[in-house]
Amino acid sequence: MAKRFISTEMFDDEWFMDLSPEAKLLYVYLFVRCDHAGIISINWKLAEFQTGIKELKKSHNTLLKEFEDRLVNLGNDYYFLPKFIWFQYPGFPKSKVMQQQGAIKRLNEFDLFDEENQTLNKELVIYYSQMNGPGDNE
Repeated sequence: MAKRFISTEMFDDEWFMDLSPEAKLLYVYLFVRCDHAGIISINWKLAEFQTGIKELKKSHNTLLKEFEDRLVNLGNDYYFLPKFIWFQYPGFPKSKVMQQQGAIKRLNEFDLFDEENQTLNKELVIYYSQMNGPGDNE
């Protein structure tokens, strides 16, 4: 069973405070249920059952809009949480966390990592650099 670090400061983040209660629960759910690279394939019926969010299977698109660019739709109900990488692997991609290499391999499966420049791919670089600012805690 995977274990996740979550900062208690997540609840102090203005972005998080502005989410609806259902979106807050869904974001925490995605954060703890994603794989070691921050990628998750969502079974909406199971997520509805596990979170208790009523009619999540029907209304998930509305909640996902609240996440703005903090959740990247990869297609086929796969999603990527870029902040997961930054938080779980401080200094990514030069983190000393052993699991980082496996995460990079997984990111490559979705063309999310630029091997040559050792960073998230060009579409995510701007977002990734903005994540490292103050108030970006998970």
